[in-house]
Amino acid sequence: MDLIGFSIGCRACRETDGQRWQFEYEDEEGQLPLAGRADFGVMRVVEMMTRDLGHVCPFCSSPQLEIFDMDLNGQPLFDFDQLCQRAIPQGLAVCALRVHKEVGQPKIQLVTEPPEIDKGFLVSALDEMAARVRERPAYDFAAEASGSFYFCVGGYWVADAQKRWLSPQKYTCRGLSRKEVLAVIQSVKSNLAAG
Repeated sequence: MDLIGFSIGCRACRETDGQRWQFEYEDEEGQLPLAGRADFGVMRVVEMMTRDLGHVCPFCSSPQLEIFDMDLNGQPLFDFDQLCQRAIPQGLAVCALRVHKEVGQPKIQLVTEPPEIDKGFLVSALDEMAARVRERPAYDFAAEASGSFYFCVGGYWVADAQKRWLSPQKYTCRGLSRKEVLAVIQSVKSNLAAG
């Protein structure tokens, strides 16, 4: 049995109750144990559990909740540096896209480890991000004057064999519309193709 710790914020009224929530989770037969899942995968499990239990915002009663600051059995689920330390010796790569928007102008940062990563991997990682963004519920995306988006993907790409394996690691989005996020991803892909 695993203990998932997390915080909840409301996407509708932008409030948080300040509590630290915990769920006990028992792996079902045939499922990947939570200990083998990334922050992104555990977030999806917690989202499903809160929805199934009927959790709503205590301030506005909205079911549009954001799960963040997760840990599993007291250990943080996501640490970029630790992810890279585990991935690189195994021949895996990590790609993180960070967008920070102030007064409508997005600042984009693409971080990769190792730094001299294959363009094919980057394009595949960006395609994976775009696909996952399209799957997320509409309430994840609300355009505001300022906001942020972060998505990290790990995996590998074998260009000659056209083989790839990608695993979403971490996702957050606040204050950007789905259209804005997808436009940023497309812009980064276009810059890669041009450069």
